[in-house]
Amino acid sequence: MTDQSIPVQAAAYPTPWTRACAIFGCLAALLTWSMWGAVASMAATWWNDVTYNHGMLVPAISLYLLWAGRDALRALAPRPEPLALPALLLCIGGWLLGRAAEAQVVEQAAFVGALIALAVVVFGRRAARAAWFPLAFLVFMVPAGDVLIAPLQDFTAAFSVQLLRLVGIPTYVEGVLIYIPSGAFEVAEACAGLRFLIANVVVAALFSYLVYDRAWKRAAFLMTGIALPILANGLRAFGIMVLAHATDHQIAAGADHIIYGWGFFSAVMLALLWIGNRFADRPVGLPALTLPRRADRPGAGITAGPAARWTTLAAAAAMILAGPAYASRVMGEPGTAPRRALTAPVAAAPWVPTGHAADWEPHFVGPDRTLRAAWSAGAERAEMALAWYDWQRQGAEAVNDGNRFADDTVWTRVATRTVTFSGMPARMDVLRAGGRNRLVLSWYWVDGRLTPDAVVAKLRQTWTTLTGRRRSAAILALSAPFDERPEEALAALERMAGALPPLEVWLNSNVAEG
Repeated sequence: MTDQSIPVQAAAYPTPWTRACAIFGCLAALLTWSMWGAVASMAATWWNDVTYNHGMLVPAISLYLLWAGRDALRALAPRPEPLALPALLLCIGGWLLGRAAEAQVVEQAAFVGALIALAVVVFGRRAARAAWFPLAFLVFMVPAGDVLIAPLQDFTAAFSVQLLRLVGIPTYVEGVLIYIPSGAFEVAEACAGLRFLIANVVVAALFSYLVYDRAWKRAAFLMTGIALPILANGLRAFGIMVLAHATDHQIAAGADHIIYGWGFFSAVMLALLWIGNRFADRPVGLPALTLPRRADRPGAGITAGPAARWTTLAAAAAMILAGPAYASRVMGEPGTAPRRALTAPVAAAPWVPTGHAADWEPHFVGPDRTLRAAWSAGAERAEMALAWYDWQRQGAEAVNDGNRFADDTVWTRVATRTVTFSGMPARMDVLRAGGRNRLVLSWYWVDGRLTPDAVVAKLRQTWTTLTGRRRSAAILALSAPFDERPEEALAALERMAGALPPLEVWLNSNVAEG
């Protein structure tokens, strides 16, 4: 009998990196499900807002950079890192705070932070250190930056005014309105330069990684990529006004200034990249991932044993599930309460009710109830506008960028500051529409108290939501027209407020009765 040996093929077991990637994929999917509202809103912003269209490319770029460095990563053994669990827990807590405050950008930033922390938990600190840039680049997924619009408007206006005066063009400035002999210009929100600033920062960050090896060069180029578009936007505004002035508004008027602006910005970005390439450490290309200097010692560390590693991964999964579990139990929709129509407070003589002005209409987003009231005493007029939210939720909260007293089409905000009104701080906006002037005092009413500060209002909203208490809120505005000086309207509103019951008492009575 002939002995025939049968070759046996070795079983193909998954490699450590294959297992780690599968585990990360499962936990990342669980994280995405638990924070789906933040993920969906982030993707919607990428799609609908041209300022943040780049967000759709960021995950693909990050994955490509990781794939390009896969050979270097294979030299490291993936090892779950329990020391990253506090960072993951902190991000989940940040998501809860963002959801309680109905602050989408906080929820979105918390999701991206949790995703990065989760990568460290699953793959280990050494792998994360080697792939630091692809992980850090994910931060650009967050569509953040709208908070910079007002400061950028103010800087652009002030910078361009100084240049206009430097070349001898007489200039008068009032907030973001600039007057020169040939006409008036407004540094509107679209002219703040935010779109170009964000695009420039994303490109500068990626470019610095591709051509520089030294940290100080990367930092210097990134800082240049931040400062240059801000200065360039001021130069653009200055150039548009000079062209319009020199040509009697035949050039750089209407849509022209948008076309000229994008051409100017493109030239600035190309110049920045050209200059950056002159000081490059190497030709543009994918750098090799830098491995940690210390050798990877098998079995070293707290996660050497399988039990410790699986405990770390189980703890990460439990943290991910704990966030939505707490949110659904404590932060869900409250029970409905009986409603009644809001009624204006009764003013004492000589103030009598009258119709509110037809030329000023504040815009509120998603209020459950609204109130408009007006009073007059002789030649003085005063108005009240109130937006009431029975409970605050996404798209219906007192602190919302869509809640505005100037619409930038008829009325323009020319000044904003905090003043003392009836013994309490108030936000004061000065509005202008042609030859008409209006003063608006406003507050947020949250947790039974008035504040002009949006941050304080959000913090109060967050606390009441996290503790499961009733979340009624309102935004309140008092307004009066004036001819020349806003102090005239402020004095009229002071006299009118003296004829009304205390505003906080009146608002709290609506909660008690409604």
